[in-house]
Amino acid sequence: MPVLEAVALRAPILCSDIPAFREAGGEAATFFSEDETPGEIAERITGLAGQRNNRARQQAVRSWAEFDRQISALAAERVTE
Repeated sequence: MPVLEAVALRAPILCSDIPAFREAGGEAATFFSEDETPGEIAERITGLAGQRNNRARQQAVRSWAEFDRQISALAAERVTE
């Protein structure tokens, strides 16, 4: 289910190359074989993190965190008034 959820959220997916993950992730996922080294897998993670669509997602998360901080500050001000 996590692979399907990631596909639905258009999140980057990196998972082992097994039939169940292939079926769930399809073309949206990046797969690694069990004979790849941790260093090779780390390079794949770095590559996924640097993709344009992932940078946009990271910016949106930061924006949401800033929005949440500002709303919490406003709420705190209202309580003290």
